[in-house]
Amino acid sequence: MKTKPQRVNRPTFTLLQHLTTDHQCLKNWAAHVPKLLEECKQAPEVIDGSKTAEQLAVELLAKRQKDAFIASCPIPEGTLCAVLINGLVSEIEWEALAQFVISVAESESKDSVPAIVTGNARFFTERITVTKGAALMLERTEISEAIARHLEGDWGSVPQQDREENERCLTAGGRLMSAFGDGGKRVWVITEGDRSATTVLLPEEY
Repeated sequence: MKTKPQRVNRPTFTLLQHLTTDHQCLKNWAAHVPKLLEECKQAPEVIDGSKTAEQLAVELLAKRQKDAFIASCPIPEGTLCAVLINGLVSEIEWEALAQFVISVAESESKDSVPAIVTGNARFFTERITVTKGAALMLERTEISEAIARHLEGDWGSVPQQDREENERCLTAGGRLMSAFGDGGKRVWVITEGDRSATTVLLPEEY
């Protein structure tokens, strides 16, 4: 799978990280996507060609997510907390979150990894491969999160010596390696020195 991670701002990335750790919440949102897409195909703006069903679905899902977030923060208007929450709401890229949720829903039917969304990628990779073992042991969203953290230079739980080597290789060239999770869900993420490929695998598959 060839991919170019989508960059989002820090508030959006923080909310997305929370969403990917709350698997039930993410699955609930993703479960609405197939019906939403079907409804969008019958919308006047889709029929007349001014928008695609996918574009309209992103807009509608983004609004629903924004409304749900606001409803989960019942803070009296006029208070300092309300001002801060409203400021945060205005900064979040809701359509980027909606696109991610839709990619999660589509990945279930296509047996693929959801879109990779990163707040501050330090490098890019041309191709991402997930081994059979990693795909079986981890949720698809856990794989996406591990890749996003790796691209941001969060090397996970590798030893300090490997961290220092990664930092050197970022500028001088060379292989990059991260490690995330523990027990049966521990995975390595390895990017080749020329950045042509990144692989997510279980340690025993190395």
